[in-house]
Amino acid sequence: MKRYGNSQLGLDIARFSAKIGADSLIVQGAGGNISWKDSGSLWVKASGTWLAEALINDIFVEVNLVHILENVEGGNYVVEPRAVGVSPLKPSIETLLHALMPHSIVVHLHQVDLLACLVRRDAEQFIGSKLGETVRWTLVNYYKPGAMLAKAVNEALSARPDADIIFLKNHGVVIGGDSVSDVMQKLLCIVDLLKVPFYTHDGINPGSGKLGYMPVSEPSLHALAVESYYLDRLVLSWALYPDHIVFLGPQAHVCDGWDAVSESRNKAVTPNLLFVKGHGVYSKNPLTRAESAQLRCYYDVLSRLPLGTELQVLSKADVQGLVNWEAEQYRVNLSK
Repeated sequence: MKRYGNSQLGLDIARFSAKIGADSLIVQGAGGNISWKDSGSLWVKASGTWLAEALINDIFVEVNLVHILENVEGGNYVVEPRAVGVSPLKPSIETLLHALMPHSIVVHLHQVDLLACLVRRDAEQFIGSKLGETVRWTLVNYYKPGAMLAKAVNEALSARPDADIIFLKNHGVVIGGDSVSDVMQKLLCIVDLLKVPFYTHDGINPGSGKLGYMPVSEPSLHALAVESYYLDRLVLSWALYPDHIVFLGPQAHVCDGWDAVSESRNKAVTPNLLFVKGHGVYSKNPLTRAESAQLRCYYDVLSRLPLGTELQVLSKADVQGLVNWEAEQYRVNLSK
């Protein structure tokens, strides 16, 4: 493993990254990132890399922290992070978020219980009712990752400079701390306070696929196309957060049955991921690791949303801003 600045801190971060990266309720595929500050540098997870692989692959890149902060102070939120040394890796899209937080260690995650809160229409009120003043937190509405989100976070920090935790609506959470254990303690605290009971059911046998489609391998995921609890959400609330859209596409392809699938194929509509009502979830080509992780995450989020909960979905403009974005396509290509 590469020597990351302060070697002991770098090793501690790598171990922490591998631990949380292996927990699908905390990290999904290439999602999430972590950083630490060291002598004028910011070490941050590279775009498209996996936290789970922190102990076996080089996943961090060093950038000039002073250069970023000077540009942000001048109002430049589209500044390109300046790498220190030579590296084939690209800094995370969210590098500016990490630079703006004053803490030594910053982690940005899409933890499932928190996502289930952040896609609620009443997210701020719900979180406030559960957390109160237990932790120092603030909430930022949805903005496209990158410059727009960094600007919004900077404004939120100006209004609440003591915030350790920033909730990002329809996106995730950013947590700052002085040590790995400090960050982990804060994460466990908010998850414990915001956790809600989740819906469970028996596994579903989807039967064999047809027309070149095969059932996805995880039995529980077929409930998405079979049980009304999930089906209603699937049709109306697909676009809930960025990584879901980036890796699984801008809309869910739902068919009433295999006859409807045949009719769609005749019209040259051949999506890779297909939800056949009453049967299950099928794919034409095997799902990548990243796609499988995001499909499971969507299922886990929906299972934590009580019936009747009003959700906030991303707008068409928000969705198009993600699917046509070169920076996100770079991440998708790395996952193949």
